[in-house]
Amino acid sequence: MKTSLRSPATPHGRVFLAGFLALFSAGCLTWEKQTILVTFPKEQNELRILIVYHGLGVAGKDAKQLENAKTQLSLLVNRDGFFLGDSTLLGVSLKLGKNDELNAQKLQALKVLKHHVVIDEGMFVTGKNNSLSFCQPLTVRDPVRFTVWLNQMIREELVPLLKSRKDDSFWDDETVRMVQEAADKEIPFVRYEPGRFSLTVAGTHKFFAKLKRSFLDENKVWTTEDWRAFANSFANTPLSLVQGSDQITLSLGWGGNQPFRVTTESNGRSVDTMDLQAFARTLKAPFRNDISLEKVLDDFEQTQVLALPAK
Repeated sequence: MKTSLRSPATPHGRVFLAGFLALFSAGCLTWEKQTILVTFPKEQNELRILIVYHGLGVAGKDAKQLENAKTQLSLLVNRDGFFLGDSTLLGVSLKLGKNDELNAQKLQALKVLKHHVVIDEGMFVTGKNNSLSFCQPLTVRDPVRFTVWLNQMIREELVPLLKSRKDDSFWDDETVRMVQEAADKEIPFVRYEPGRFSLTVAGTHKFFAKLKRSFLDENKVWTTEDWRAFANSFANTPLSLVQGSDQITLSLGWGGNQPFRVTTESNGRSVDTMDLQAFARTLKAPFRNDISLEKVLDDFEQTQVLALPAK
């Protein structure tokens, strides 16, 4: 299913990912939008995912921003990580950075990530007006056991993080207590079934109201285009929300092994990309100029294989 979403500007919802995602610094590599296609091959204990970064660019004009963008693009091409959403501020790294602390917990997390997540060879696609996009396929092996590990990471990493929060935290005391209780009882935060993912969060009515307002970005002045994009997203996204008295569950996907797509649109603007494109030509990734991104996505949905050019 083709879906268009605008990512919330506020970071509060992203805290659930902080336990196992590497949060990158300045997001100098940009893209106009990102499409994530998730497929569920029958009789195979894995997910096949294609991430398409449409319209790559650089966030600014100075040399440092260009160099950072090159570094982030190299991370994609070298299969060392990937990004989620509308910027590089949220990404997953499969290797330690230069400034990362070498502790047993982080090394174990990387070991598990590398076991379950395999990034395959990607390719660049050039299009109209000399646009440059990157297509990145990856495989998540044994998603059920991977989900078990994610829940363990949330219990061990997120809950202590919430308990040490500042006084002006988005999280109120009672919600933190309820999340701690769910963690102690080993109630799954994340659930997986072929075709659907779910996230369940314990909390108070006040917290849920704040969470929903932050998603809608109540301080933003919404244009007609914004509302049109939101309405289209709401109508077409395989998204459901179930709220009870003490928990809320967000589910994404159709279920029944059916593939789905989610597209996030960036609110940022990129500058001239000629230098970035010249750099991309030096990387070890093939180029295609004879296929549209829509065709790439459609083919992957059918075959679960990225249509690389013949060598």
